[in-house]
Amino acid sequence: MKRTLYAHGLCRKIMKLSFMQLFLAVVFVGISYANDTHAQELLEKRISLRIQDQSVKAILSKIETEANVKFMYSPKAIQSQRRTSLQVNNQPLQEVLLLLLKPLDIKYRVVGSRIVLSQQTALNIEDQPLSTPLLNTDQTITGTVTDERGSGLPGVSILVKGTQRGTATDPDGRFKIEVSDGSAVLVFSFVGYLSQEVAVGNQSQINVSLKVDTKTLDEVVVTAFGIKREQKALGYASQKVSGEQLSAVGNSNIQNSLQGKAAGVQVRLSSGMPGRPAQVNIRGSRSITGSNEPLYVIDGLPVAAGGRSIDFNPSDVESMDILKGPAAAALYGVRASNGVIVITTKSGKNANRKPTITFESQFAQDNVSYLPKLQYEYAQGNNGVFDQNGLFSYGPKISTLGTYTNTLGQQEQASSYNNVKDFFGNGLTFNNNLEVAQGGNFGNYSIGIGRTDQTGVIAKTGLQRTNIKFNGLMTPYKKFKIGLSMNYANINIDDFPDLAGNDNFIRALYEAPPSYNLKGKPFASASNPYQQILFRATQNNPYWVLENNFQNSKTNRTFGNLFMEYQLAKGLKATYRAGLDNFSTKTERYDELGTGSTGRTPIPSGGQFVLNNLSETQINSNFFLSYDKNLTSDLVLNAILGNELFDIRRSSSVTSSSNLVTGNWPSIANGTTIVSTNNNNAQRVVGFYGNVNLGFKEMLYLNLSARQDYASNLPSGNRSFLYPSAGLSFVLTEAVPSLQNIFTFAKLRANYAEVGQLGQLFVNGVGYSAASTGFQFPYNGIAGFLPSSTSISSTLRPENTRSVELGTELRFLKNRISLDYTYFRSLSDGQIFDIPLAPSTGFSSQVNNAGKMLSRGHEIMLRLTPLKKADLNWDFNVNFSKYRTTIEELPSGLSRIELSNASGAVRLVAEKGQTYPSFFGTVYQTDPASGQIAYNSTNGFPLVNPVSQILGTPNPDFEFSFINSIRYKSLSLNFQIDWRKGGLFFSQLQAESRTRG
Repeated sequence: MKRTLYAHGLCRKIMKLSFMQLFLAVVFVGISYANDTHAQELLEKRISLRIQDQSVKAILSKIETEANVKFMYSPKAIQSQRRTSLQVNNQPLQEVLLLLLKPLDIKYRVVGSRIVLSQQTALNIEDQPLSTPLLNTDQTITGTVTDERGSGLPGVSILVKGTQRGTATDPDGRFKIEVSDGSAVLVFSFVGYLSQEVAVGNQSQINVSLKVDTKTLDEVVVTAFGIKREQKALGYASQKVSGEQLSAVGNSNIQNSLQGKAAGVQVRLSSGMPGRPAQVNIRGSRSITGSNEPLYVIDGLPVAAGGRSIDFNPSDVESMDILKGPAAAALYGVRASNGVIVITTKSGKNANRKPTITFESQFAQDNVSYLPKLQYEYAQGNNGVFDQNGLFSYGPKISTLGTYTNTLGQQEQASSYNNVKDFFGNGLTFNNNLEVAQGGNFGNYSIGIGRTDQTGVIAKTGLQRTNIKFNGLMTPYKKFKIGLSMNYANINIDDFPDLAGNDNFIRALYEAPPSYNLKGKPFASASNPYQQILFRATQNNPYWVLENNFQNSKTNRTFGNLFMEYQLAKGLKATYRAGLDNFSTKTERYDELGTGSTGRTPIPSGGQFVLNNLSETQINSNFFLSYDKNLTSDLVLNAILGNELFDIRRSSSVTSSSNLVTGNWPSIANGTTIVSTNNNNAQRVVGFYGNVNLGFKEMLYLNLSARQDYASNLPSGNRSFLYPSAGLSFVLTEAVPSLQNIFTFAKLRANYAEVGQLGQLFVNGVGYSAASTGFQFPYNGIAGFLPSSTSISSTLRPENTRSVELGTELRFLKNRISLDYTYFRSLSDGQIFDIPLAPSTGFSSQVNNAGKMLSRGHEIMLRLTPLKKADLNWDFNVNFSKYRTTIEELPSGLSRIELSNASGAVRLVAEKGQTYPSFFGTVYQTDPASGQIAYNSTNGFPLVNPVSQILGTPNPDFEFSFINSIRYKSLSLNFQIDWRKGGLFFSQLQAESRTRG
């Protein structure tokens, strides 16, 4: 392969881009050593309250609003439904907490900007009365309790099981306790963490690492624009995937890592080649000819993804929230018609006050899972006759050939060769990531650098990616927060051009007769390296292609945003985020002199060099006001009012130089025919949105939202459109407390929403292209152009999707069993098509709205914890998806739209009344009585039905994913099994292979 790597240029770019990030990191580190006065300021806040006979939970919620603080606790541990009264007038928060919590036997401590509550524990045996006799203490135990990062946990409760003897850890997580003998068992417990029991035995020192118990706290979901909401308040389905799940297997592509992790999310791999993107759909399809990819949002910034998802480093992800339906994504407007994938990167907010350095290294190996079942018994030829120039493998048995003279004039012993298996090798992936993180009262930050090196299963293919990331948040003033998220990616991908038909080198590999030693024979003439050697004159030798052809793609990408938040008044905040996403890709494709059928001619000809430059810039501006207030002791209001603007500009240029003069020279100047084109387009959308969420007694939540968008790429006078949504969440266990005897948690939810999708760009003007009327333009220095043959309807509007969703969330046995079920139905109308027009109009077609498609489906998420012990834990998750999309209407006069065509044999279509998409093609005739295939009585061949018909759909009947996580002490094992039933696929390669024997 001929290519030059400019390593020094890459280094300069990285240094320039990272200078600002490193400077900011130094600022963050310096601030971190300032005096820790935040906790005292928090406790000195003065509030006034007058509450009669309310639950502890309701009072705490009121204090949160009045003092602008956040409590963290386990509701069962502090018995949050207990009722009490509280009257204070302009008193400090610490005195208010003392009045409220001391009679309830609840203690508190300030951690960062949160107040952690837990049940009082008898910390000193001498100071508190006992209900059981004192133990005879003849064994002293010391040790340290740490979190998952190895940091000491202060205030952890340690009890001798079956007694009230206990103690608590000091600020560094150390403890000391006396027990009677080695039969004692110590119980370690701390709010927000899984409890552990440890048998003392003959130990004198016991060190324990507590695991976070996310199930004991209200689960928080990152919704639109980075706004966090409690899971129970949401009227729509969402699913969270942790960063550990995405990066566990060392996959270089974040889309591939998502496979099977969430119900309703379909991931389809397009290729096993490094750098090739997957296709991701959430709940099927909503557009017949448009995009069905979801919107990706990273740290609050919508970014370009799809084919550019390979730019993201899975190891940078802290969590991923998948907003599945239109109700969840409505605030994002037209970009979110297919759902939203919200990615939160690591920020250091959970790090210690001292900088923490984390290094992780991953290794993965790729192998071809399945190879076609080909025959290896019969040689090249026809009708049992050996023919070394034949295209088919219907010759004699290979075992009967013995020694023969091959086409190179050499004596060759006949043998059977597995050409396909010999061609593929092992792919290797190395991921290395370094992170420096710190958190404290000043804020938090995380600096990361990652490197991915991947080689493909085909020789000379690979990917090299460098990621640099900074994410930080600072609170320089009491009411003001400022944050910065910046990412840089440099990607280099080595690949091969996707040639069609006979020129596709993979086709020649599969169709090579088993008697032909493809790997062992020379692939080029000894006297002319550009003259190929292959049994078939119209195909490329795969090994010649590997040696001579290449496709190299280099991308530099920067994306990030600046975040600011200011508290204007009590409960009222202003938030602004400005973001930029910019990337440029340079792709060089080289088909060597002699590529294709011209590679076997006496004087090789042909070949081409193609240079493709693509750049895209997205600018995003988002401002909103948020208001949170307890209207009464039972009614809570959350409201948002905002404006968003995004501007997307793309430019591309393609220069092709063909009919190469000489070989081994990838240059535009090397061709005798040079063609160049360029393209520029732009799109701007301005949106105004509002959202209101009302919560009543933490059991009933009503969510209403609306967004008005104005789009530049719609006809003048028809650019404005409104998308409303409404959702309802009803927590049964709060409304009917007796249900808690059956359910740990039970909730019903329902929603309705509308959202749309824009059509083609530049719909307001008339496009022109170079004229081709028999004269070659420019002609005598005069350029000639013709207007586009496609007109744009003046009433064109976005495609519109109306969705209804119903669901329930149930948890049993203290969250050991959790079930989430969703049913959805979405109708997408106003599909955008090129509708044929009569020639008398002057146009061949018109872009207009016509057609409807309907999607329905079911999703189930089941989470089980069959084993839950201090040293052994087993979590078992099941994701189930089943959906069907049908074409309800098509433009007048059309019953079928062709989406793709495989050599005319089988077509992928959208047909009225059928599943989208469907295969359409020919079938064999069958006997009406028996259903068996009918055969020609003369030659014995099956009879072909002259009328083509729908053959089926590539969509599966359903999908299951079984995810297991088993932990024993510090050792963990994770594995996943995916089951996809049904769905057809068509392989032209397989059809050709069968034809050729």
